[in-house]
Amino acid sequence: MIEYSLNYYTLIYAISTFITGLLSFIAWKRRSNKIGLSFFYLVLVFCFWSFFGMVESSVVNINLKVLLSKFDYIGAVLTPVVFLIFSLCYNKLDKFAKVKNIFILLVIPVITLILVFTNEYHGLIWSSYYTSDFRVGLVYPIIYKYGLWFWLFHVPYSYFLLLFGSFLFFKSFLKLKKPRNYQVWVILLGVLIPLIANIIYIAGFSYFPGLDITRVAFSLTGMLFVVSIFRWQFLNIVPVARSLLVEKMSDGIIVVDDNNSILDINPSAIRLCFLDNSQEFFGCKIDDVLEGCNDFKKALLLSKDFKINFKSNIRIKSLEIELSVEHLFDKNNNSYGRLLVLRDISELKRIENNLIKEKDMAQKYLDIAKIILLALDKNGKIILINKKGLEVIGYKKEELISKNWFKLCLPKEIQEKVLSFFKKLSSGQIKNLNESYENEILTKKGERRMVAWYSSLIKNKRGEIIGTLSSGEDITDKKRDEEIIESNNKKLSKLLRHLKLATESAKIGIWNLNLKNNFLIWDKQMYELYGVKKANFNRTYNDWRKCCYPEDLPEVEKEIARAVKKKDNLNTSFRIVWPDGSIRYIKAFGNVLRDKKNEPIKIVGVNIDITDEKEIDKAKSEFVSLASHQLRTPLTAVNWYTEMLLMGDGGKISEEQKSYLEEIHSSNRHMVDLVNSLLNVSRIELGSLMIDPDNIDLVVLTNEIIKRHRIIIDSKKIKFSSKFSKKLPNKFLADKKLLGIIFQNVLSNAINYTPDKGSIFLSIDVDDKIKNIVFKVSDTGYGIPKGQQDKIFDKLFRADNARKIDTNGTGLGLYIIKSIVDKSGGKIWFESSEGKGSTFYVSLPIKGMKRIRGSKSLI
Repeated sequence: MIEYSLNYYTLIYAISTFITGLLSFIAWKRRSNKIGLSFFYLVLVFCFWSFFGMVESSVVNINLKVLLSKFDYIGAVLTPVVFLIFSLCYNKLDKFAKVKNIFILLVIPVITLILVFTNEYHGLIWSSYYTSDFRVGLVYPIIYKYGLWFWLFHVPYSYFLLLFGSFLFFKSFLKLKKPRNYQVWVILLGVLIPLIANIIYIAGFSYFPGLDITRVAFSLTGMLFVVSIFRWQFLNIVPVARSLLVEKMSDGIIVVDDNNSILDINPSAIRLCFLDNSQEFFGCKIDDVLEGCNDFKKALLLSKDFKINFKSNIRIKSLEIELSVEHLFDKNNNSYGRLLVLRDISELKRIENNLIKEKDMAQKYLDIAKIILLALDKNGKIILINKKGLEVIGYKKEELISKNWFKLCLPKEIQEKVLSFFKKLSSGQIKNLNESYENEILTKKGERRMVAWYSSLIKNKRGEIIGTLSSGEDITDKKRDEEIIESNNKKLSKLLRHLKLATESAKIGIWNLNLKNNFLIWDKQMYELYGVKKANFNRTYNDWRKCCYPEDLPEVEKEIARAVKKKDNLNTSFRIVWPDGSIRYIKAFGNVLRDKKNEPIKIVGVNIDITDEKEIDKAKSEFVSLASHQLRTPLTAVNWYTEMLLMGDGGKISEEQKSYLEEIHSSNRHMVDLVNSLLNVSRIELGSLMIDPDNIDLVVLTNEIIKRHRIIIDSKKIKFSSKFSKKLPNKFLADKKLLGIIFQNVLSNAINYTPDKGSIFLSIDVDDKIKNIVFKVSDTGYGIPKGQQDKIFDKLFRADNARKIDTNGTGLGLYIIKSIVDKSGGKIWFESSEGKGSTFYVSLPIKGMKRIRGSKSLI
């Protein structure tokens, strides 16, 4: 167990530890800068040194006291180093307080510590020690006899660092004015007291043997620092920083207390107030100092009634001054003075006065000018901008005035380039001001606009350039149009070259119809296609109508109207009549052009003579019709004789013979269906199809068709349902045979391509919006592959999955019914998803099927 005895030495060291510890806590809260941080480390070392002195003074055991004395030396060797670092930071010389330099400063202290802890082997720190005859309680203080290293290195080195740091503070003391130099005076005094105490202690002159009064002196230093912190804002207002900042400011700074006594005034304030620089103003009444400045006195008196910031423009002799007054409050919100800031605005006022006449003259034209008018000072700040400029940029006037034009209204990537040009312009380096320059500007919404500028210089009475006045034209749309026109001209020239070659070789005519005045423009090939001479054609829409085959004209005009109304391209075929009476077939393509308001203005297109193709198709159809007709007679005979043989009219036949006859009969029926379909196709394509509408009952016709398919529906166990709208007319004008072919084909396809136990739904409804009757058949069948849906109505086409399911199909059924529906004035379409089913729609005008006076009906 450690034997100890509390005594008044211990009490003295405890008080010293408490004071330096309290100071460490205060310094820790003010460590936001290098000065505060270095000061914190300094007082922390003080505290460490005092603490071990307190412990050592209370211990009775001699060996333990010696060991604690060794730890004591940590504070002793670090204090001079940390004090020098604090001095460097305080005096703005912290660039020398780098890590490398600190390590160099610590070389001797580290060696000293090593020698302290190994002193028993060399005696370089203390050569001997003994206990004092003087007892404090139960403790006998130790008296040390110091060794060679202590006198030659430790003491000189420590005193040198302390004195050099003090020298730096003394230089600041000489430079600073009251009350700022009080801070430095306190620091110097705080260093001097422990230094003297240490000399007395190591020289052996102390009245108290074994009591290191250096540590006690540090407690006095701590109390001085506490006073400095709270009385002169030490660590908050740094005199050197104040000197570098406030003394060099171009604005005048004056601090007065509540009695209007001057606490601080910088050189700029002395200059702006025309005061004598050699006079001492600290403590003087500001009213006495500013005896001739009546405006200043009035503003100062007025500001006393304001508890918030106060601003006023005043005149001091020849200078225009902007005065700002801010009240200063302590932590308890008690006023202790005011901060006065004086800014010389004379030059700005002169600029404003010189611009008044120009502004008055320009103002008359600003709001009616159709161009941007912009005035900038030499710093690029906006002085004036007119109504047109505000409209283009999108800002309000108050958002722009006094703002930097280049930073606010120019894209970042060109700011430096345009600013460089402006500096050359405003410095007079650019002589030719007649040429325009272009650059982009940035609107409030972030839109970029291109502006062409013409600039002139604004000068004062002495001929000095004080700004620029520029007029700008928004050429964004013009530039865009020029680029579009140039691009289109290139494309058009290339297209025309290619088009000319193509049309001349392929005999394609190009035409242009103006929808505003119905005026036609034809190229040379168009006249050849229509067999007319240019001199005999007036190039109007009505002249073209006279060339069309009368029966085809309504359908062609309907297609033209559809393209114009539905914003679609024109694609149609029709016949024309040449002057000699011969008929030609024309294929027409056209594109509707529109203006900015999306209104149609013209149709540009081409005509192609397809007469030869039509003749070839007609010849094919006639051959198919003839061949089909010739085949139909013998096939009918084969069908008649096989039916007779199967019925036993030719005698009894064996089962094997019956099987052969049934195969012949089935194949023959398929052949008959194919021949009938080919005959129907040829009649449709040759234009001999007859549509003879009559009043029929739609429900009765549909039920008859359903009844014909009932056996196969039941055999496949298909869930079949139907629905007929109550809005259906009692009688519908339609060709019963052709309508039956349509319904029959759509329903049989649904049955054939729906698997067993699937479902089919049939409905007939009335669409009031388009005034049509809609026949719909939905199934849950195999569906149509998406990639083949656009070919489903093509002649002889069958989808891949349909070929696998039913090998007997012809691929003509849907082609035939689409032809019938189109010629009847109706429409057929479908919706399908492979693996899920299809829905087919047939829409016919409610007024009935269109009558066609052909020569033959379908089979």
